[in-house]
Amino acid sequence: MKIIIIGGGIGGYSAALYAAKHNAEVVLIEKEKVGGTCLHRGCIPTKSFLKDSNFIANAYEAKASGLFDDICHYQSDVILQNKNETVDKLHQGVLHLLDNHKVQLIYDEASFVNTHEIHLKNANKNMTADAFIIATGSTPRVLNFVELNDKVYTTDQCFDTLPDKTENIVIVGGGVIGLELATFYRQLQHNVTIVEAEKSCASNFDSQAITQLVGLLKKTGVTVLTSAKVQAISDDECIIQLKDSTTRIPYDRCILAVGRQSSFASLHLENANVKTSFGVDINEFNQTNQPHIYAIGDVSGKSWLAHQASAMAKIAVEHIVLKQAKPLLSVPMVIYTTPEVAMVGVSGDQAKSNEQYNVVKVPVSNNGMHMITNHKRGFISIVTDQDERIVGATVFSKSASEIIHIFSLAIDQKLSLKDVSSMVFAHPSLSEPIHDCVNEPFSMALHSLK
Repeated sequence: MKIIIIGGGIGGYSAALYAAKHNAEVVLIEKEKVGGTCLHRGCIPTKSFLKDSNFIANAYEAKASGLFDDICHYQSDVILQNKNETVDKLHQGVLHLLDNHKVQLIYDEASFVNTHEIHLKNANKNMTADAFIIATGSTPRVLNFVELNDKVYTTDQCFDTLPDKTENIVIVGGGVIGLELATFYRQLQHNVTIVEAEKSCASNFDSQAITQLVGLLKKTGVTVLTSAKVQAISDDECIIQLKDSTTRIPYDRCILAVGRQSSFASLHLENANVKTSFGVDINEFNQTNQPHIYAIGDVSGKSWLAHQASAMAKIAVEHIVLKQAKPLLSVPMVIYTTPEVAMVGVSGDQAKSNEQYNVVKVPVSNNGMHMITNHKRGFISIVTDQDERIVGATVFSKSASEIIHIFSLAIDQKLSLKDVSSMVFAHPSLSEPIHDCVNEPFSMALHSLK
């Protein structure tokens, strides 16, 4: 069986590797660099930046506590160098995996000629296959009245340079990326303003966690404007419409973090009679209306998460090769701020409006490891159904991105609070509050008062 995969981001290269492991003949077509947005302009660069800015923030905190007499000035070029080295190592690693699995990698731009044939632009030739997987990702949205330049740019463009001196940075959009970038730039001691059009930031996350997170960001000096719409961006000011007034915010850098849009126009899917809307329309197995053509990740308009794209790749490949696959279950979402916010399944807000759900919540403030690491703000909340089975969870704490996965497993395996209550957690550890949380409904939480 021959499978052609168009797009070499995390969804595309994951599909290529999964297909190769199933002994398929695999062709991966990528027009730029394998790894896509996640590796080169998104997930990995952001987390590398945040790792270094956390070091810097911890140094300032240590000085304030008396641990250090003084701290040195950080080197922004080293932050960029660390990011570049990490990205390059991961990029080379993916290339080695593809080569090791005998995946044919073609650097070109593909478009459909008909339902079973594509055209390669640079090579000027056509290719056919038994099945196709579209994984062309997404591009940043740009406000239609904004012109990009060396001071105004998208989130895809903000990882190539860093300020050498204190700057005024305006981030338009208070979603996941906006909050992470605000954390990073503020930890580097820049003046940061978030401009969010909605009533709250990251509105698809648990509102209690976001309210607390925004409060902590404000305490660090970040200005957060909600229900605020950008009217215009001049050479040095953002003009913002608030509820009852208009304000002008000076900036040295303005970063547009207003979401992403599926990228498929150049594929000419109309030639293959593939249906599209905001993205490429798919079913639960990631099939389009053409049974042998699949779409995964951002291009589907159903996922904007790298790990979900990779999971969709596995489902698509198994459905192609094995003719059956297990549909996607729970997918965790994370905001890598300080503290982190992680959520999976039913949120606390959804539970409040549905009588069949119950919510149990415990703080992390009395946990030993949270005290040791000086991350005492946060909580863990669990949503259960009427049979006490876990159907959702929110973790607002240090390393929430690591803690959340126990709840993903619990949801997928239909575990109850009682099932998880029998687990033994290492002491001291950041995940220990889970034990109190699952025992709280039975009045057996060890660190709760009577």
